Amino acid sequence: MPNPKGTPENLEPIKSNRDKPLDGKLAFRVTKEVEKPRVKNQTSADVGLEVVKASLTQLGVDPANYILVDGSGLSRRNLVTPEALVQTLRGIARTPTAYIYRASLPVAGKSGTLKGRFQDTPAEGIVQAKTGTLTGVVSLSGYMNAPKYEPLVFSILVNQSEQPATVVRQAIDEIVVLLTQLQRC
Repeated sequence: MPNPKGTPENLEPIKSNRDKPLDGKLAFRVTKEVEKPRVKNQTSADVGLEVVKASLTQLGVDPANYILVDGSGLSRRNLVTPEALVQTLRGIARTPTAYIYRASLPVAGKSGTLKGRFQDTPAEGIVQAKTGTLTGVVSLSGYMNAPKYEPLVFSILVNQSEQPATVVRQAIDEIVVLLTQLQRC
């Protein structure tokens, strides 16, 4: 299938990777390899982070809502608020290539890391989201096409819970299922 005008050819394969978890090491390598002129004593990772931060600003993400120290997303020193993730997702949704990103996300109850979640619930098939897990952290951020409400962007992050990740994940899933029931007043 041909790409829309202005869409880089190398982005199209992302759609076929929906069933594979995102590799934090790959994200780190991409950040390091971003093409940009370097200032003396600046590493490729530093240049990559500058490009990522500039891209986030261009998407409308408030820099006060995140701290990035590397491009992997797996560092405990990377900090982000749910608001920053929602701003990022909203910003991506306004771009001409938003469909490529959306197509790369797992679909609730259907594919990727969400294949075994949300099955036989109202969220099945109408939520596209990215999961995130580190020891002590569980998250889910993405898009929902609620049947009786406008499209939603959401981000739920649970940090430092004393509950096991399975319990936290179940609570997040219950919140998402509740969101599917939103209706206009």
